[in-house]
Amino acid sequence: MTRPTGKQPDITRLVFLLLLLLGASAVRTSAASEASVSLFSQYSSNPFNLKDEHIQTFDLQRGANDRFDGLDTPWDVISRLELDAGHEWRTMRGPRVGLDASADYHLYHQNDVASFFELGARGSLRAGKNDRTTLRVKWIPNRYKRNYEHPDTAIDSYWGAEYAQYELQLAHRYRLAKEWRVGASLAHGGRSFDAPFESRDRNTFEGGVEVARRLSKHAWWTWASGFETANSATGLEEDVEVDRSFNQAVFSTQLDTRAGAWRAEFEVALRLRNYTTNNAEDVARFDRRDTRWGLSSKWSRRIGPRQQFHASVGYVSKSSSRPADIDDPDAVPYHRLVVGMGIGHQF
Repeated sequence: MTRPTGKQPDITRLVFLLLLLLGASAVRTSAASEASVSLFSQYSSNPFNLKDEHIQTFDLQRGANDRFDGLDTPWDVISRLELDAGHEWRTMRGPRVGLDASADYHLYHQNDVASFFELGARGSLRAGKNDRTTLRVKWIPNRYKRNYEHPDTAIDSYWGAEYAQYELQLAHRYRLAKEWRVGASLAHGGRSFDAPFESRDRNTFEGGVEVARRLSKHAWWTWASGFETANSATGLEEDVEVDRSFNQAVFSTQLDTRAGAWRAEFEVALRLRNYTTNNAEDVARFDRRDTRWGLSSKWSRRIGPRQQFHASVGYVSKSSSRPADIDDPDAVPYHRLVVGMGIGHQF
């Protein structure tokens, strides 16, 4: 058995993106059609969610079959090329139906093994003036996660873990009055890892609600909360049966403001996760509770008739109730700072 090698650039991806861009530039057949292209780059201090002690020993663990084999740096600059195209069908007094499609390519400049391709689609229905229903789907065919120790104790080496992922979300928003808006959503997602890491597979189910209030002509304040449950496959790792199933609650508050050509968004988010395994031998997850909080801000400004400038900054910190000296394969605690900027054009 040989260790999987890193992904190589796929020319078909670049050709597909070029064709989609050419199609997007020609899709504007009526006032209800639109297309856009954007390029956004950001620096991430910890894109692989590594623990502080692992970052400090990064250069010492880059040998063949070691923890960071195939990676060049614990940080990275990530560029995202995003292409979108959509159309909305309108009637005089009836509902409006919209359909959008997107294709994104995420390029990791320092660690190309982590680059990945993402597809998305969204359908929307506006049955009345004050409500809107949307159905979103996202699909990542293949994405690098991190190097994990082989679950078979007879193989003493780290292998690159890759997975496919999909997400479905059904959401509805309703405007109660001029100053109030409410919403609810249901979501389902899944991750499927390549062998030998099938014990990391999971299916998730999530429900959420939000309430927003207009503070002024150019400002909205939103409160949101949600609950998610994840069912994970069980498997043997180092001769111990592991189960990564969990329940988690998510809370966030967000302020959106506009001032002339500028738009700004500020958000604070908190996530509380509780692992549900009842196997005390699974010491990395038994009776474990994780806390993750984050701060983020995004700005955008019109810089032309159809051009926009974007910038963002964010910080995330995750901690756990498990003792820090456990060699946790989920790499907790960790911290991450991201700073980015980009530009978009609407056809």
